[in-house]
Amino acid sequence: MIFLILLILVFLAFAVYRYKKYQKQREIEEMAADAQAYVSSEVVELLQRSKTLLLQQPTSDAVQNAQKGIQNLTENLFCHTDSEASVREYLSAAKQEIALLNNTLDQISAQIASNIQDVDD
Repeated sequence: MIFLILLILVFLAFAVYRYKKYQKQREIEEMAADAQAYVSSEVVELLQRSKTLLLQQPTSDAVQNAQKGIQNLTENLFCHTDSEASVREYLSAAKQEIALLNNTLDQISAQIASNIQDVDD
């Protein structure tokens, strides 16, 4: 009888352990999905900005290089769901890349505005 009770307790402990592990993995996957959604929305904004800049100055190498950076970011959109740390690492790297691309596009915008102003003068 004691053996049966111990067996049931072990089974319950294992079930609780598996449930907690499942919940943790589910939270990580939700976190990864949120990170991917954030990066996707930022990529769309970057693409719109680069397209606008490319229309203003179609031969600009800087804009084409920025588009390559955006394409690289798009290709690396998959987020590994191994652990919270890997999701945070992905999000951190993506945010750095997005900030760099935003900065590059801001510089290009300023340069184009300066060129337009010089032409007007």
